[in-house]
Amino acid sequence: MTARFEGKVAIITGAASGIGKATAKRLSDEGAAVAILDLNEGLAKEVADGLPKALAFSVDVTDEGAVKAAVAQVLAKWARIDILVNNAGGMAGILPIEHMTMEVVRRTTEVNYLSQWICTLAVLPSLQVAGGNIVNISSGSAQTPVYGMGAYGSAKAAVSNFTEACAREFGGKNMRVNAIVPGYIQFDGKKPSFTEEQAEMIAQQAMQRQALKQIGMPSDIAAAVAFLCSEDARHITGIELRVSGG
Repeated sequence: MTARFEGKVAIITGAASGIGKATAKRLSDEGAAVAILDLNEGLAKEVADGLPKALAFSVDVTDEGAVKAAVAQVLAKWARIDILVNNAGGMAGILPIEHMTMEVVRRTTEVNYLSQWICTLAVLPSLQVAGGNIVNISSGSAQTPVYGMGAYGSAKAAVSNFTEACAREFGGKNMRVNAIVPGYIQFDGKKPSFTEEQAEMIAQQAMQRQALKQIGMPSDIAAAVAFLCSEDARHITGIELRVSGG
């Protein structure tokens, strides 16, 4: 594998498992030093320990102070930040709108949308110096509403506008900002938001809709992230790249 990111530093949120973990490994394999931000301290450390240049931070990405402190430690270690992957997210399970509480809606919005503001603003001064890249992870449910995912899909839909707004505002500072819209992705473990029956139902629905009759893997999203952060994508900003099997 080529060393496209040798000398670069990447921060990846929600990187202890799934898409974030696969992205950390992919960028590391291509030479980057990676900072893994995740609520699960044990798993984050496990991922970091398996990479040659990595730090793990137990961080709630909705906590502005905690995010700023982690960014400061990354800068103290490597003196630069080139890539931010806003991957952290989640939901409180499959809940129809009439059964959602405002507490659930607020928390879902904070984790899936406002956290991207917090992390972006925290790294912005460094990215402006480096001329870096931001990749925001969205969701297919942002474009095609899914029953029981109203709060999650709405928060991810806001990510679309945020991505394009950032791309337009930061383009003059040699920064690129893009989003990836995954379809159904196989999770490397049990999804705490879903029962086994719900997870199976979502997978079957995805297979029926998709043109490609295969399940997407976290590595598929990681490969797309690597492309968008590379010089191969030097003239691409403000897009939503669908990685959904069609």
